[in-house]
Amino acid sequence: MFRLEEFQTIVSIEEIRKVSETTVPIAELKKPGYWAACQRGKRDWQCAEKNGIEVTYEVEEDGSVHSVTFHLDESRKGTLQRFIERRQSVDTPQS
Repeated sequence: MFRLEEFQTIVSIEEIRKVSETTVPIAELKKPGYWAACQRGKRDWQCAEKNGIEVTYEVEEDGSVHSVTFHLDESRKGTLQRFIERRQSVDTPQS
């Protein structure tokens, strides 16, 4: 998210499985309980939580999760905002 200068990103379950190279079955990744555990810092997600990444998701009409939103917490949002501002000041010629 920092590289892309985004405060949040939405990722499909299929892309999460592909990029993470997890062996967790897609059916398990679509279960709301899987992501509820992630929100609580379980299932190896403590690293994300400690690095300021919050997880949210919506349960679709079919009872499954199709995508997950990863947000920077308030502290990391401030860090990214300062990074963007510094970068813009360097890229902007002074008159």
